[in-house]
Formats: sequence, structure tokens, C-alpha cells
Amino acid sequence: MNIPNLLTVIRFLLIPLCGYYLYNELYFIAGAIFVIACLTDLLDGYIARKYNMVTNFGKLADPAADKLLLITVLFILSVNSSVPLVIPVIVFTKELLMGIGGLVLLKNRYVVSSNVFGKIAAFIFNASVALIIIFKPNEIVTNTLLAVCVILMFAALVGYTIRYFNIKSNIKPIKQEK
Repeated sequence: MNIPNLLTVIRFLLIPLCGYYLYNELYFIAGAIFVIACLTDLLDGYIARKYNMVTNFGKLADPAADKLLLITVLFILSVNSSVPLVIPVIVFTKELLMGIGGLVLLKNRYVVSSNVFGKIAAFIFNASVALIIIFKPNEIVTNTLLAVCVILMFAALVGYTIRYFNIKSNIKPIKQEK
């Protein structure tokens, strides 16, 4: 296992830890763990690209860890009444749709990588969630941050959807051997 993949595995392990502290309303600790998890994402991507350590495992596990972290935190923040339930439901639905699309392409041996706009939207979403966890802003600030994040997320989804259909229309079927 290479270093970027190890960092991704560490991020998976940090998710329940972050969730535990967040659920128990130990926000500063949960926020610190969330930020550390987000930093492992930045670090693993940087190392993987710089040192040519990109793997198919990393292409699949890295975004899965990111999405699981964000969705877990958003649902717990919703349970703790810090964010409206509609936010984690929207994010989960968007990620489910993208996951299904990714699996369809993976079936045809195509692994979808992220694009710049998706990375920017994810960074802003993660930064906003970190601010919400650590500083517990009032409802207006929280909802404004989340509304901006959801709009950016949908803009990224539109870009991915266009890319998905372009890729799908150019994939040649895999020949089945008898």
C-alpha cells in the first residue's frame, strides 16, 4: 500500500471518530478531526500526483472517503439541530446519483476523476462545514454558508453530468468472451 492510499485509509478511520465527538457535542475536537481528515485528502492527492502514485484504488476510495466524511458530519449536525435535514439529504442524493453514474462507467472500465470545479466546490463545502463545527455560527450564517455550498455543488453536478453523457456516448461495449 502506498502513502496516498494509506492516508485515504486513515481518513476512513477518522470518520467514526469525528462522528463520535460531533454527536456528543464536543465540537472543537470533532472540528479538529474533521480538519485533519480534510488535510489528509489534500496531502494524499498531492503526493499521488507529484510522485506518480495514482492507483485505481485511490481513484475510487479517495472520493468515497471524502463523501462519507461530509455526509456523516452533515447528518450528525442535522441530528444535533445545527443544520437543516434537507442539506444532508440533498448532498446524499447528489452523491448517490454520481456514485451510480461512476459505477456505470466503471463497468465499462472507465474511472472518472474529479474536475477543478468539483474540487473547488468540495473545498468550499468542507471549509464551511469546518467553520460551522468549530465556531457554531448563528442560523443565518450557517444557512447562508450551506446555501452557497449547495449551489456550488449543483453547478459541479451539472458539469459532471455533461461529462458523464459525453463519456457514455463514446464508450464502446466490452466484448463478452464465451
